[in-house]
Parts: sequence; structure tokens; C-alpha cells
Amino acid sequence: MEGTQITAVREMTDDEYDRLYWPVDNMGRARVIELSDGSKLLPSTDPEGNGPGYFMGLPRDTDEIIGATIEQLVPNTDISGTNRHRPAPPEIKLSNGESITPLADPEGNGPGALFQIDADGEKMYQIHVETKQV
Repeated sequence: MEGTQITAVREMTDDEYDRLYWPVDNMGRARVIELSDGSKLLPSTDPEGNGPGYFMGLPRDTDEIIGATIEQLVPNTDISGTNRHRPAPPEIKLSNGESITPLADPEGNGPGALFQIDADGEKMYQIHVETKQV
């Protein structure tokens, strides 16, 4: 994922919600980040993919990040509610200096999770970065 460019940011479609068996959230539709390799990033409420989450740090004018490259995924130790059984989703560092983090919901009620769907839409992977013990 690192080194790929953001080509689009949009709301999830009804078809995407149906394929994932996710309810449409009353706080708004989840956003999808489309990448230059054809894959998509989605925020989820939890690592089991039980529902749509929220991207914190995603600008309202998403044109600001279109074309930005994902430079690094870093462990996010600032999110409360994480434990050894549920690693925090990574913070996504972009080439334009922005950072995006998946949360469980827009109110920040949990760390959420980050999923990537391959270009064919066939495989879905949870993305996380382990913190290194010193």
C-alpha cells in the first residue's frame, strides 16, 4: 500500500454496503479511499468488520488529498480503547503532510479498523501495524 496514490475519495455505494452486510449508519455513509493500484481502503467499526467506520483527518474538500501518495503506515498509540487483543489501526501518513486514521465512528468512540479490498473486489484484508517492543 505504501507508495500508492489516492485517486478518489467517495461515499460507499449501496452495493458495497450490501456486499459487506453493513447497515447504513445514521451519522452518514462511510468514505472509501480508492488507490492507484485499484484497491480500496475502508474504515470499519472493529477488526471483525461488523460495520462501517470513519476516517479521522480526511479533509472535507477531498480534492486536497487526491494525487497524494501513501508514504507510511505507522502504529497509532494515541487512540484510546486499544489493547493487546485489538491493535489500533495504523495512522496513514500522506506525501502532502496530512494524516488519516480509521475510527469506529465520527464521535471517536473507539479505534476502529482499516480494511483494504483488492482491485478485483474479491479479497478483503485488515491492515494494522504492530508496535515494536523496546
